[in-house]
Amino acid sequence: MEQSYLTDHFVDARLPESAQAIIAPGDNKAVKVKSHLDELMTIHHHTNENALHYYHNTHYHLLLGKQGYTEIIAGNLLHNFAAGSMFLLSPGQKPDYQNSSDNVQITILSFHKKLLSSSLIKQAGILEIITPGEKVTPYCELSADRARIMRELFDKLEKELYGTRIFHEQMAYLTFIELMLQGYRVCTEPTLVSHTNNRAAQLTQQFLQLADEHYLTKRTVQEYADELAVSAKYLSEVVKNETGLSPLHHIHQRLFNEARHWLVSANLSIKEVADKLRFDTPSHFSRFFKQYTGHNPTSYQLIHAVI
Repeated sequence: MEQSYLTDHFVDARLPESAQAIIAPGDNKAVKVKSHLDELMTIHHHTNENALHYYHNTHYHLLLGKQGYTEIIAGNLLHNFAAGSMFLLSPGQKPDYQNSSDNVQITILSFHKKLLSSSLIKQAGILEIITPGEKVTPYCELSADRARIMRELFDKLEKELYGTRIFHEQMAYLTFIELMLQGYRVCTEPTLVSHTNNRAAQLTQQFLQLADEHYLTKRTVQEYADELAVSAKYLSEVVKNETGLSPLHHIHQRLFNEARHWLVSANLSIKEVADKLRFDTPSHFSRFFKQYTGHNPTSYQLIHAVI
């Protein structure tokens, strides 16, 4: 077995136990890699000629369309999956491919759920998106630039995961974290539209800027519609068509991001966070937070706070 080494200057003591087997804390000395990361993570390429893939019950499966198209049925949902599409399957889910083009190519990253225990991934809120039962569907269609970013990360991860260079397992784990964070970013941030003559794109961009500035004082779609001199129904239709998400979701997402930041990044009580976010009462804030994440603020602090 090949040996790899890493000084503890680069060791994150909060890495999950599964990763600590790969990057183990030392005492100012080099430490030996104890196991292979490819036992917890694999990359597979789906084509019509190579369609066999094992979907482990303990693994997530992140699919990235590279070429061609297909229809993917997972659970009760059907997705038209093409180049630039990205789709995450939870442990236990298995896709059914139908009506695939001859040139279909999909890269599949399978990873054990233990790898999601990195503090960076927890703080980013990614677990709230990919946990089964979350309201946000883990599926998105990327622009050409964003699809290129994700393809490059998949290729880099595969190169490090199956490489032989020194630190290749450590680099693979760090690349995996980068891929998770970038995946969250490209699927949740609105695409900036350069066509300024597109009224729908302009209106959406104006709304997103207003929501980012006034989420503490304006909590309803009607308030933003009044500000933009359009009806609430029209604003909802335009924003939904342009981003795939409702205006209210964007408002709540911005509010939730701020709440998450204060809960895990500062030594504040629930009441203090509720006051900062201008909720009427701590119980009102707790109901909002639990409805959005499934956790109350107190338990979220205990689970996600960096110790």
